[in-house]
Amino acid sequence: HNQLTPEQLHERQEAADQVTAREFMQTGNLYSDQEQDKSKSTATTYYSSVDYHKVYQSNKATPSQVMERVIEAIDSLDPTLRFMAFYDWNLVRQQAQVSDAQWAQG
Repeated sequence: HNQLTPEQLHERQEAADQVTAREFMQTGNLYSDQEQDKSKSTATTYYSSVDYHKVYQSNKATPSQVMERVIEAIDSLDPTLRFMAFYDWNLVRQQAQVSDAQWAQG
């Protein structure tokens, strides 16, 4: 796993500013097409907590919107892989809604 340089992190943050919430919900990409690594699928692209923090802070996506994309990605995986042994999507969604409210309050 490679660490990003401060310059690369800054470039990613600027690229995140160019993505709208609508684009995120359609593509699952936090970054514009120019910055998105074309060799990675959106189901396997890694985003850091810094990436998500920036998106939430800029109101481009809510934790609930991100969680819906994560749920879609997990549900699209081969069930025989048993990626997750147990999950309660209703509980996950409730927790995301609590986070939505916290972000809305600042």
